[in-house]
Amino acid sequence: MNLNFPTQKFSEIDTLPLIRGVEVFKVGTWRGKEYTIEDLKAMEHNFKELVGTLDPPLKVDHSESAHNIAGWVVDVYVNKSSLYVDLEVTEPEVIEKIKRGTFKKVSVEIYTNYVEESTLTHYGTVLRAVSIVSIPQLKTIRGLEIEGGIKNG
Repeated sequence: MNLNFPTQKFSEIDTLPLIRGVEVFKVGTWRGKEYTIEDLKAMEHNFKELVGTLDPPLKVDHSESAHNIAGWVVDVYVNKSSLYVDLEVTEPEVIEKIKRGTFKKVSVEIYTNYVEESTLTHYGTVLRAVSIVSIPQLKTIRGLEIEGGIKNG
């Protein structure tokens, strides 16, 4: 049986909306665990190391369902004591809700001791996902704000 399928290319969508500079997390003690600047820098580093292996989704709520994926984290970086992400949004209705201010609060999901299963490599602190939520644990982060923040491509 031949399982070599040709690569599919989709050109209907030239560019997806990109929201840059979304503050999603910061140094502090959250849910009883202390997160340091080193933890944030580890999330930045490990995101780049794991691209293509562990691609954090943008989700609506902390759902495990693929039905609630609204896009993808395309970059992770630290500025001062906060963790920021750039988000590629794949769902037009989500962009509209962000623009209207319906979706604005975010919450992160973090692996505190991530081990990549195929290589058994230990990465430590890794960003697992960013979720759009109604009531976040961290009340003082900016989250989704649109002031010239959406770019195409």
